[in-house]
Amino acid sequence: MNILRNSTVAVLAAVALSTVPMAAAHAATPTAGQFCSKKDAGKTGSNHGHKLKCTKNGKVYQWKA
Repeated sequence: MNILRNSTVAVLAAVALSTVPMAAAHAATPTAGQFCSKKDAGKTGSNHGHKLKCTKNGKVYQWKA
């Protein structure tokens, strides 16, 4: 029974750790027109060689080329 509990904990830990880097990598790549947060205003990024900047557009913030 102890082996079953240890293997279950190991599987859950592996699943939890494997999903974190994917979410972080996706968040780091802005696309033109995508919404960005107020704290990102003025920041720049790139996507496939295109330079993007988070700017205010009316009441929302968006990534613009």
